[in-house]
Amino acid sequence: MKKFFLLMSVAITSFLMSACNPFTEETEQEKQDRLNEQEILDYLQANNLTAQKTENGVYYIITKTNAAGQIPELGDLAEMHYVGQLLNGTIVDSTSPFLNEPKTFIFDNVPNTSEVLIGLESGGTLLKEGEEATFLIPSRLAFGSRSNSILPPYSVLRYDVSSFKVKDEQEQITEFIAADTLTNYSGIDSVITAYIKQIPDSQNAKVAAPDSIVTVDYTGRFLNGTIFDSGTDFIFTVRSKDDRSNAQVIEGWDRALNGMKVGDKKRILLYSSLAYGSQGNTAGSGNIPPYSVLWFDIELKDVR
Repeated sequence: MKKFFLLMSVAITSFLMSACNPFTEETEQEKQDRLNEQEILDYLQANNLTAQKTENGVYYIITKTNAAGQIPELGDLAEMHYVGQLLNGTIVDSTSPFLNEPKTFIFDNVPNTSEVLIGLESGGTLLKEGEEATFLIPSRLAFGSRSNSILPPYSVLRYDVSSFKVKDEQEQITEFIAADTLTNYSGIDSVITAYIKQIPDSQNAKVAAPDSIVTVDYTGRFLNGTIFDSGTDFIFTVRSKDDRSNAQVIEGWDRALNGMKVGDKKRILLYSSLAYGSQGNTAGSGNIPPYSVLWFDIELKDVR
């Protein structure tokens, strides 16, 4: 009987302790979310700041408005300068306005902290071009449990964002063409092309057409010049835009190759819809993010 009452006493004590402490069943992430939230609220109060909160937990203050600024849309390219710091003022991350090296990323709605902090991308959707803001970002939308000599794990971060610019795909291509050395760009079938080398019609060179088997050399780049893929003597069959089910390459290639002569070399600029679209591409040697505008230099070596 004494043993029974002893067990009952332990059970009741355990129940009461659990009832008095609602956090005993928290996961580590839930605990850090709660602590981060309190840190942010304490920081706002201590610094007499008034902020709004997004659905995912980022607090923000628009410090400079621009009512006429371009609004970011899915697939747009963002450029921004920022200073990221702990709430005690220690700087842990920043861009370089002096060297004109802003942070660039695509609004793709795909969480990937290797490209940009999730909290920064979600916060950026609230800004118009030319606006400035302060973001208070909980750790789960920043660096999480990662740490280094100046960044403790589960740190709340303050990011002060400036020089915010937005470019849709058309603006990206227009800017590229304006800075390029080639001047003979034209748009055919939604593909923007310029000849690097053109074979005269008088030479009776073979011409690529739908169902032709072609051999090409190519180099693929992002618009900033970074090479993501290249190849020599690559063979495939050109398909028409009405025969995509049998396509062996991205649609922009098929459209650009159609009508090229053996010996021609073209620079082609592809909207993401004619390349890897909203999914991007992680296969092969290059990692192409969603909504990437691409640049290819392609030389047609043979047609049969």
